[in-house]
Amino acid sequence: MESIPLGLGFQFLKAVYDGNGFKRMDLSALNYTHHYSLFPNDIPLFHFWGANDCLAPMENIRYSQFYPHKYKKVYLLERVEDLKKVEILPEQSQAIDFVIEGASHLDLLYGKKAQELVYSLFEQIIEKIWSDWS
Repeated sequence: MESIPLGLGFQFLKAVYDGNGFKRMDLSALNYTHHYSLFPNDIPLFHFWGANDCLAPMENIRYSQFYPHKYKKVYLLERVEDLKKVEILPEQSQAIDFVIEGASHLDLLYGKKAQELVYSLFEQIIEKIWSDWS
């Protein structure tokens, strides 16, 4: 843990303590929530949410509505069988939220849920969206 910068550690603690997720702690006072409409709508966007994640709380999913993408969808995934209902389109203008039930922040990267659900979604996204990008 000694390789984590002190500022990042404080940011994690603050996110857990107040339950509002990450906020900028530098002097720029940039608030990303005011600039979602400026995000390019031709870059596909995929959010992965852990239903038990206190660092990136589920309440933040409400901001997905502000992205300018044409196609938006939310998938609730609890088990491997749920992956059958996921449809990744070749459409560039899409913003998709994946809510992984029972997952915390690190579960999305390293845990059982990552192995069962998240990695498979990564493969689908790469194959469908970015396989022909050069």
